[in-house]
Amino acid sequence: DARGEVAELYGVGHQNQIVVIGPDGRIVDGAPVTSLDELKTRIRERIDQYTAYKRQMLVRATY
Repeated sequence: DARGEVAELYGVGHQNQIVVIGPDGRIVDGAPVTSLDELKTRIRERIDQYTAYKRQMLVRATY
């Protein structure tokens, strides 16, 4: 965030760094970001991975 509160809370002090925080509040991924397009692509990829994992867990739960 712009005030740096998230970076302080999670101990992430790098500029141009993106972190993905999971539903349980833990950092699940992080990478340097050099452009807005790269950021958008990386976020989409993580959402796709999470969605696929969630579907897989739902299928396993039904058997």
